Amino acid sequence: MPGKQTKFQIAISELLSDDLRVSAHSFIEFAQVNKLSVTSKEYKYGKYVMKGTIKCNNKGICNIYMGKESFDVQPLAEYTDEFNIYVNNLELENIIWDNVQKCDRCGNNACLKQAGQRKDVFKGFNKIIFGKGFDNTCKHGNLMFCNPSKKSFDCIQSIMIFHTHCCDVQAYAKNTEN
Repeated sequence: MPGKQTKFQIAISELLSDDLRVSAHSFIEFAQVNKLSVTSKEYKYGKYVMKGTIKCNNKGICNIYMGKESFDVQPLAEYTDEFNIYVNNLELENIIWDNVQKCDRCGNNACLKQAGQRKDVFKGFNKIIFGKGFDNTCKHGNLMFCNPSKKSFDCIQSIMIFHTHCCDVQAYAKNTEN
């Protein structure tokens, strides 16, 4: 890999093997080529030891959670009408439906308070995503791609391209107001 590797890229090489390592490095390179910043920090939660965030104009558009043989990607999708049309045109619904993030009972008190339930009986939230209903979903993230396949990485990259375009449009609008 050309140039100096970041702490996150070094961790990819140390924690992941074979195809997953190659895919993870390609994914980070995709972000860098598209002028997105990649930050990382230690993150000890369950199987994870590191968290990365991909940002466009300082706005997070994707989180990455990494552990030993685990590279889980959480694109931050906002379900606007434009996003729904974009996803529909690319026929990504089935891939997205297969990766809806389930509630893992993280114990976030805001979730429990909103649901009015104790942690031991809390069952996540009900959501409708592209016209399909899901039970037991996470309130904080809509999608989680666990050790994504090539097809899933392509879907994630399409979502990021959409959000990069939205960030660029927002930045342009903000700059022209002045």
